[in-house]
Amino acid sequence: MKRTLVIHPFLFALFPILFIYAQNIEVLSLSHIWTSSLVLLGFSLIVLLLFALVLRSAARAGVLVSLFLLLFFSYGVVHRALWEGRTKVPGSGTQILLIVWVVIFVGGVVLVSRMRRGLEEITKILNLVAVILVMFSVARIGLYEFRTRSALWGSHNVDGIRLVPEIPLQADKLPNIYYIILDGYARADTLEELYNYDNSEFLGFLEQKGFFVADKSQSNYAQTALSLASTLSLGYLHDFASRVGPEFDDRQPLERMIKD
Repeated sequence: MKRTLVIHPFLFALFPILFIYAQNIEVLSLSHIWTSSLVLLGFSLIVLLLFALVLRSAARAGVLVSLFLLLFFSYGVVHRALWEGRTKVPGSGTQILLIVWVVIFVGGVVLVSRMRRGLEEITKILNLVAVILVMFSVARIGLYEFRTRSALWGSHNVDGIRLVPEIPLQADKLPNIYYIILDGYARADTLEELYNYDNSEFLGFLEQKGFFVADKSQSNYAQTALSLASTLSLGYLHDFASRVGPEFDDRQPLERMIKD
């Protein structure tokens, strides 16, 4: 009889990371989850091999690893629900829940180690459940990536822009350009009017150092991501806004425009 491949521990290890990433995808990138994914997969593999050596069964070891991961990742959720919500359970939540979790895991170890039948069916069920959970998160991530990439198509079209230098440029003498953003730093008259703050000393210092100070300047947009995406793309965001529609509130396309 062909043995069922034990993959659910690895999928249960990946699920929390993918779930958290999918819930916060607007402010995270895939590069943020690689390290934690590798650590959890490596941990699951090592513990699975150790349990398999002791129990002489990969199926038993897989069930115990999945049980441990389930208890580990659900601890904080259950603790917040019982001791940090509106209806607080009396007592020290950390100690009580830790004891309960240890009892459940030890009971699982005893139960699984004594099982003689049904391990194949349990493995198949756990594999299926783990695949479904992971696929939900992967589908959400994939849908978001498709939407954001679709929104970016054509957003860097600058065919109509011609940049003609006023003087001939020599490639070996081009200056370094530093674009410094003082995010939220208001101009002098705004600081004076709203905050009763005189900023003339600082602006005079900059002018003495050779800086040009635009005393009546305005940003092209009132929010950082919009303003930087527009400035660094050398154009306004009208086309981008018309493509994504008024209900599109994700910021990752703007972040990608800024990085590009």
